[in-house]
Amino acid sequence: NLKTSVQNLEAQLKEFKATKFCPHSFKYDDDSMKFYTGFPNFDMFMAVFEYLASKASHLQYWRSHKNVQDSKPYQTPGKGKPGPKRKLCLLDEFFVVLVRLKVGLFNKDLAFRFNISESTVSRIVNTWVNFLYEEIPLLFPFPTQEDIRSNMPLQFSQYPTTRVIIDCTEIFIQKPSA
Repeated sequence: NLKTSVQNLEAQLKEFKATKFCPHSFKYDDDSMKFYTGFPNFDMFMAVFEYLASKASHLQYWRSHKNVQDSKPYQTPGKGKPGPKRKLCLLDEFFVVLVRLKVGLFNKDLAFRFNISESTVSRIVNTWVNFLYEEIPLLFPFPTQEDIRSNMPLQFSQYPTTRVIIDCTEIFIQKPSA
């Protein structure tokens, strides 16, 4: 009888892990990973996370301008993260932020999915967005204005101060299955 109970609990645990909304749920589902995070697959998601993880482990949760010391996006290495214990692991925090930005799920929805409060979701998103603002330029350096001018399309020669051309066009097509 005890053995049966253990097997039932193990089956429930396996089912719970399979239905949990987390990055590992989409490890083999590239379409869902792209939909929820914008990354083409789990490996790319993990590569970016691993680049950010060492600095992210010292993040100080954003509460207000008064409570964030010296406007630093994270604490100096060697010191532990100040403030209360994290409710989510760093990987899940990163995932929450990407889902919030890419899909636009509300804080209430994310709070329910991750079993945390709406204010915690808000603090996580604000903290990570500020952190990513500091770190993304290091990961994806922006070209100099000289580089931009020398590679500018001829059609933009009338606009010498142009720095960025944003193309947000999405064209959806149907692909034959065969």
